Amino acid sequence: MLRHSFVTQPAGRINYLSLFETALQQRPFDGFDVAVAYATSGGVKELTKECRRVAGIDWDRMEKRWLVGIDYCRTEPLALEMLANERSSTVRIHDGRVVVNRRNCTPVLPFHPKAFLFRSDTATAIVSGSGNLSRNGLTKGHEVGSVLVVRDPANAAENSARDICVGVRTWFDQLWTRASSTSQVLSDYSSVFESVENLKAPVPTDDDAGDAEWLSSAAQRGALSAQQLRQLRVCNRFWIEAGTLTKNRGPMRPGNQLMLSRMSRVFFGFPSIDLPRDTTVGTVSICFGTHRRDDCSLRFSNNAMDVLGLPIPDEGGPGKYDGECLHFERKSDGCFELCLGTAHQKAKWARASAKIDALHSMRSSRKWGVY
Repeated sequence: MLRHSFVTQPAGRINYLSLFETALQQRPFDGFDVAVAYATSGGVKELTKECRRVAGIDWDRMEKRWLVGIDYCRTEPLALEMLANERSSTVRIHDGRVVVNRRNCTPVLPFHPKAFLFRSDTATAIVSGSGNLSRNGLTKGHEVGSVLVVRDPANAAENSARDICVGVRTWFDQLWTRASSTSQVLSDYSSVFESVENLKAPVPTDDDAGDAEWLSSAAQRGALSAQQLRQLRVCNRFWIEAGTLTKNRGPMRPGNQLMLSRMSRVFFGFPSIDLPRDTTVGTVSICFGTHRRDDCSLRFSNNAMDVLGLPIPDEGGPGKYDGECLHFERKSDGCFELCLGTAHQKAKWARASAKIDALHSMRSSRKWGVY
């Protein structure tokens, strides 16, 4: 059997992820090999969610080898950790030991593939094209991709296609053998990625596309700039002075609706697209102590602010949020760890944000930042 098809995203409202659905419908596969220029946490989330939806438990059983580039600091260290946390997964970095020691991780020779190979003894499926392992690369951006599936070849054309697939698998195996393990590179790479120089002006990726130009136009005074939106995406820590929360739970009960600056949603993994007021953005997983809530709402309110529904006070959350300084840290399991900071900690967080020009003040004078 031989099948070859293309997707021209976003034409026809069919996105790049449909290529993976086509491939996985030819189950079962024993392994999945990936070679990509870079990976973002948003892209990892989209791909693994789709593969798990289509393949079910076969996805967890599949041996997965992720070969990722770190050129120009585009890959998020958190994305590498997320890939490593997938079951039956191993992550390696192309030319990692060399690139991590070069200024801004500038490569000697750029690593730029976007190849995804499903394999078994009887079948191979290859997804390739222009889509990066990023949210927009897989779901929204203008991309062209194809999937080639060969199973139990029975004629000349199918045997020729199988030989082509074998050549691609050999290419991957050779690169994989020479690549650096994450244990050799990740710590040093994280230090470079989280350096003041990089966090001040993060290199753009596909996931920074959105309404950034509109938001930073002269007509939208006070809106976050494109660079500040990139900082929200790459920084793993966000803090904010809570101020006085609305008594949304009644006049005698502490509130849990936290008003945030518009587009703060980017830190919580959502794209920087403009939305009508009173629109639900999505849900956020928040951990506080030993409690975890996966249904914390995030919406764009009628006052043009993002509003995050925090864990209910004394029901998985702290006793109150009013007057506190809240700190969120993004984790590789998809949760945002929440803690309340002391005055000393708040000063420390503010200094860290100021170093990368990411210390902000809202119209209400409440301060917030990322680092």
